[in-house]
Amino acid sequence: MAKGERIVSQAKPLRLWIVTEGRAGHVSMLLGFSRRLAEKLPLETHWLNVTETPFRYRGTAALLQQFGAEEKPDWILGTGSHCYWPMIWMRYVMGVKTIALQCPAQPLSLYSAVVAPEHDAPRGWKHVFVSQGVLNKIEPVTEGRDRSRGLILLGGINKHFEWDNAHIAEQIAAIASAQPNVQWLVSDSPRSPESLLPAIAGLGLANVSLKPFAECSVDWLQEQLSAVGQAWVSRDSVSMVYESLSAAAPTGMLHLEKKRDSRVTRCMDKVIERGQLAAYESAELRQPLPAPAMPLNETQRAVDWFIDFAKLKLENQADGERSVK
Repeated sequence: MAKGERIVSQAKPLRLWIVTEGRAGHVSMLLGFSRRLAEKLPLETHWLNVTETPFRYRGTAALLQQFGAEEKPDWILGTGSHCYWPMIWMRYVMGVKTIALQCPAQPLSLYSAVVAPEHDAPRGWKHVFVSQGVLNKIEPVTEGRDRSRGLILLGGINKHFEWDNAHIAEQIAAIASAQPNVQWLVSDSPRSPESLLPAIAGLGLANVSLKPFAECSVDWLQEQLSAVGQAWVSRDSVSMVYESLSAAAPTGMLHLEKKRDSRVTRCMDKVIERGQLAAYESAELRQPLPAPAMPLNETQRAVDWFIDFAKLKLENQADGERSVK
């Protein structure tokens, strides 16, 4: 419920303005961060989707009107190329602090704080938190998973890996055949070639069904990753790899050949090296995927860092101070 979402508690909440482009992955980051923050301290949020309502570079009074707020924010949170300059503008016009998720193209010194994935983030900056992958709103689930259900998530054309429909279909056939008692649900993404799902349907596998991304609700992926017994993700889909790991789902990575050495390919190599998931090349397909050896909770870690960095008082600490007075 990103649009218009408003979380208010206690007498003097932290005022947080959130700037978004409305992209699903970005909204997931912003929701995850703001919701975890609201669990820790009193919070009031105001959202602006710059895709639906173009940002106006104006003074304080006009900015308050844009966000539907009565007071200036304490912090401005945002992510996405169309959000960073508005954040910088508001920081200097209103004299407030900003926290950018991901790694902006602009100098990081223009932001009060930055949360960036390790494959993008510079080292040694005190105002930069380095996370494993991008943040998301998904929470870990370790109990009650249905081992008779499996999920396969596919990306598509990208700059880092050679996409090959036939190679992906071959791996899916091998996985489905190796575990015939598991019902596998396959979903694509906006980057997937139109010919991908028809190619998989043409395999005629009785225990494989298809779910085009266009038919998925906003919370569909989270619901699936929280329930299935295991999940396979194509190697190019960095955000979905980390979403699966954040859900604590037993996760495997489908193989794709590298186009070149890049920060993204090294990031995916590191996930395998850490033993956080199984690589298709070395996995025992007849056996269910093992639970992650190192479950991720990067959104919570980032929020805890931010609270400490910004020297914010936790709600229970504030309550204790009020009771003393």
